[in-house]
Amino acid sequence: MTNNERIEQLLATYPTDAKAWRGWEPKSSGGLRPIAKPNKPLSKWLKHANKELNNIYPNWPTFMHGGLKKHSYVTHARPHVNKPCVITIDVKQCFDSISTQHVADCLERELVISKKLAEQLAKRLCFKGAVAQ
Repeated sequence: MTNNERIEQLLATYPTDAKAWRGWEPKSSGGLRPIAKPNKPLSKWLKHANKELNNIYPNWPTFMHGGLKKHSYVTHARPHVNKPCVITIDVKQCFDSISTQHVADCLERELVISKKLAEQLAKRLCFKGAVAQ
């Protein structure tokens, strides 16, 4: 089965009652962080999509940790432990700065799928035109 066919199958299972809304989560530094909250059908589909995308493209870059099995903020931080100097930067509105079009371009390039399918998939993976946090 081609990647285009696999993505077509994935898109065919997108729930008709999928919904998401903006919620707020407290930051450890104070204040609130905006997050996207999917309803149960969408949450279930997103987990399925994550699994399918990892099957199609198992060799994600080593710097990626979010949404990948056996990867987390802990595995991201581990190589930096006991280093003489570690610099951290908080990029304001990082997720909001990655547009649906950026995601579509990446999906088309990395999964080698049609532009149309990449755009359809990106639209379903993003929230209000950007990567959801």
